[in-house]
Amino acid sequence: MKVNDMLDSLKALAGSDYYPFHMPGHKRNDELIKKYGLFPDGMTPYDIDITEIDGFDDLHDAEGIIRSAENEAASLIGAGKTIFSVNGSTCGLLAAIGGTIDSGDAVIMTRNCHKAVYHAMELFGIRPYYLLPPLVSASGIFGNVSSAGVEAIFNKLNEKGIRPKAVIITSPTYEGVVSDIATIARIAHDQGALLIVDEAHGAHFGLLSDRFPANAISLGADISVQSFHKTLPCYTTTAVVNINRDICDTEIPERISHELDILETSSPSYILMAGIEQAVKCMRDHGRELADNYVDMLDKFYKTTADLNNIRINNFIHNENVFDFDMGKIVIEVPYKCGAKLYERLQSDYHLILEMRSRDYALAMTSVFDKAEGFERLANALHELDDYFINAEPCNSSGAFLTELPEKKYDINEAIKSVRKKGRKFISLRESEGKISADYVYFYPPGVPILTPGEIINDNIIEYIASAKEAGVLIKGGSDGYGTYICNDG
Repeated sequence: MKVNDMLDSLKALAGSDYYPFHMPGHKRNDELIKKYGLFPDGMTPYDIDITEIDGFDDLHDAEGIIRSAENEAASLIGAGKTIFSVNGSTCGLLAAIGGTIDSGDAVIMTRNCHKAVYHAMELFGIRPYYLLPPLVSASGIFGNVSSAGVEAIFNKLNEKGIRPKAVIITSPTYEGVVSDIATIARIAHDQGALLIVDEAHGAHFGLLSDRFPANAISLGADISVQSFHKTLPCYTTTAVVNINRDICDTEIPERISHELDILETSSPSYILMAGIEQAVKCMRDHGRELADNYVDMLDKFYKTTADLNNIRINNFIHNENVFDFDMGKIVIEVPYKCGAKLYERLQSDYHLILEMRSRDYALAMTSVFDKAEGFERLANALHELDDYFINAEPCNSSGAFLTELPEKKYDINEAIKSVRKKGRKFISLRESEGKISADYVYFYPPGVPILTPGEIINDNIIEYIASAKEAGVLIKGGSDGYGTYICNDG
């Protein structure tokens, strides 16, 4: 498929038979987009692309139609206040953290947080204390955040005179694992701390059938950030920041709005904002109808793939380290560290584009706008590939995972300052043991750091990065899988 530029590439994809098991959640489903009026028929995006002209409100000082749309979203979600973000959950998380925590303050955060949360630590000079969730499968997938673990780290820090201002967790995770938000919220509140939940992958929670988990705000989280574009019929980069009504009479909403004013574009797209508004209306008026069909398709898929022998669809239902699970995340585990091979075969041979590849599994992301045809094609393809993967050539790599926290030499902020003052150098990965990382290293997706600036590189991390590289996983940040950046003073 030869193309000349970005637009040609997009047009070619739109005209092909490639099926999207990836975000955005509208899945380019023209039939449902038209049926539910998500975009005005007969118009182009150019017809409705405007700036803040009279009568059309201002996202950063919403008083009219934007405020009305945000209020509708808050009502649907059950929040005291909801603020739109056209710069995704990344901007929402930065604003939520910067608007509630001051420089030098301590927070408890889970190690499997998205890189945006780490960037907030760097940007605002916050001191993170990490909690590492347990692994729930041989594929290295993180389980839920243990409420007992949260309580234990509070007690440990309190003994040292450290009073964390917030707990920051990811629920659901990229793979759909959900934590006990209600209990964690109670623990945090008992300690005088806020609970901030990165719920980017759970925008559909609480809006569909009871087969999906409740949303974080309804369970007591103080702030949640949701990516509408991930699992709802909405445009890429659309997200919301939800604030619990219990803290709406504090300075927090104003502080978060102020941070959004700083971090987000001053010329937000009305197409994107209208997209959030229409997704809210679609879920309000038709969510249950869509959910019934969606759940039926998922149930059928799980049932028809239950007889796979070598490929495994893992929904973690009976795992003790999984409090709850989002059945819309299809985790496909394969033997011999062939996750990337499966991803590539599905794309090249079956024209099915999955959301992500990892060393030991691949992930298909679904939404209420998926089609029965897509699920059927995926189930058929997995059955055809099942025998192939019992004989596939294994990767010659270890089973290393991130099972313990790296030793920290510097806080993130200190390491960044050191790099800017003294520089950094690129050395071979195998020679980096005992050295200080000068950058974040992460697989993308999902963008969860394996190393952060200031951490000491150990042999387990080296093996983890090397084996992922061999298996075809995409490595980003301060390493390419062969070498890595280290601080000049370490």
